[in-house]
Amino acid sequence: MSQGRNQPLLRLGTLGWSEGFESAHFYPEDLPQEWRLTYLSNEVDRVVISAAEVLAADEEQIEEWEEDTHEQFGFLLLYPSEDSLDPLLQRLRPLGEKLVGTIEESALESLSIDVASGEEIGQLRGGSGVAILMPREVLSPAAVRATVEALRAQDMDTLLIAPSPGFTANLSNFETISSLLG
Repeated sequence: MSQGRNQPLLRLGTLGWSEGFESAHFYPEDLPQEWRLTYLSNEVDRVVISAAEVLAADEEQIEEWEEDTHEQFGFLLLYPSEDSLDPLLQRLRPLGEKLVGTIEESALESLSIDVASGEEIGQLRGGSGVAILMPREVLSPAAVRATVEALRAQDMDTLLIAPSPGFTANLSNFETISSLLG
């Protein structure tokens, strides 16, 4: 009997790679700003880029995003309305196959997860296979497991965790439990 590693139930990612990460204490203090995306891409599978970030970047910067990430890494575009999508996609052409999806802000609905202990997991929104979690604190293993199972029951395969205090612990717990359940 071969012992292969389970495929995680969820792909994990985060919102951007700059804002909010100071309070999360995610990056080493001496890590240069321009290396943050590469560092992040070694820790998660996905990152959300907002329409504002896309519009503020020039083609050379977008090409650097593609070059600074590993082959399996993927970008998700968060955009305000269907009307704004085509120009944003044109700007993101240098990402090629690394642009793995789009998320319309208005399509994200509030999701509710029942945790047996009654623990609050924070704000959770989702749609089209993607959920965004804004936790208030480090979640217990029971809350993480309940969240993973509930998201998979709703056909969500990607969880994006907002940077916040406890981000590294939450990311690690979701990765472990998602792999164990996979």
